[in-house]
Amino acid sequence: ETYLIQEYTTTLMAQILGTAPRDFNCDVFSVDNDTLEDALSIARTLPMMATHRVVVLHRLHQLRKAEWPQLERYLEQPSTSTALICSSSTSNQKKCPPGLWQRAVSVECPRLEGPKLHDWVTHTFAQRGYRIAPAALQILLHEQQPDLQIIQQEIDKLCTYVGETHEITLEDVQDVTPTSRLQSIFALSDTLGTRQVGPAFVVVERLLNQGEPPLVILSMMVRHVRL
Repeated sequence: ETYLIQEYTTTLMAQILGTAPRDFNCDVFSVDNDTLEDALSIARTLPMMATHRVVVLHRLHQLRKAEWPQLERYLEQPSTSTALICSSSTSNQKKCPPGLWQRAVSVECPRLEGPKLHDWVTHTFAQRGYRIAPAALQILLHEQQPDLQIIQQEIDKLCTYVGETHEITLEDVQDVTPTSRLQSIFALSDTLGTRQVGPAFVVVERLLNQGEPPLVILSMMVRHVRL
């Protein structure tokens, strides 16, 4: 999950650097655009007006095997004043140098689904001082792909929309979240398939408000039951 990688990286940088000047002590590299030699050269450089520096190296899984020994040599004698943060879109250990797994602390960032996704959204609202109603949460997630970046954008919009109320209702989600006819049809199919009666009625009402003929909605429901 790219969003979690970004969040963890940002949190680590804040904890390590504190109030130190980031312009001199924080460098971000990507294997597909930068050279490993440049990243390690900066990693060996002493921090300026700070106790530590941070070097971030993204897309480590794209590092060529011919460059693995160069990284492993650094890992054998790393700079004690540098935090080297590496990210990869795969947890397959064969895609990264073996020495990295022996010396590094790894944090997995899996794509969130089901109860874990519900918990993450609820917790994110709570961190900002907001509470979302269960029915509103179900509809919000029905309308979005399980992409935390997109969901975070919807959370931002909802918090701004309700303002000082601090309570996110089903009506708020319906007012703020863009919903297409096709998305509503998929949502109806999902709610029927999982026997969520309340959310199913909400989706039916939305389809009616979008101008969908009642007989068409009925035929979709009958077809789903038959399947």
